[in-house]
Amino acid sequence: LRAEVGRAGVAGEHSTIARYFLERGSWEQAMPHLLAAEEFDRAATVVAEQGPDWIGSGALASLSSFVDSLPDASLAAHPRALAHRAEVMRLRGDYEAAEPMLRRAAAFSERRSSPRRSITLTFCRFTTPATSTAGSTS
Repeated sequence: LRAEVGRAGVAGEHSTIARYFLERGSWEQAMPHLLAAEEFDRAATVVAEQGPDWIGSGALASLSSFVDSLPDASLAAHPRALAHRAEVMRLRGDYEAAEPMLRRAAAFSERRSSPRRSITLTFCRFTTPATSTAGSTS
């Protein structure tokens, strides 16, 4: 197909397929096509909006893979996507990697002058258990 229609044609096909899945609420199926079409901002928006549902349903590997495929510019524009990735790390017990990622998401959010409340609340929830057990001797 790529030889027939070229790179732009293939990207257009992926975009069409992604739109089909998005219109049906099949977010996870749309993501590989958004990434293949290099619609990174749109993909980051989907992760930012649907991340809690993926986390709640246990689709942690998918969410992680999608966020890891996004360029920094898209993550900076959609810091909640990065915050969801940090939450996956926290849930997996990788606190050392999750904390700086969550701080990075908060910094992106601050630079955008967007409301930080949700990222700040996530950060507080994230740091509270570790802080409360850090000084424990039991």
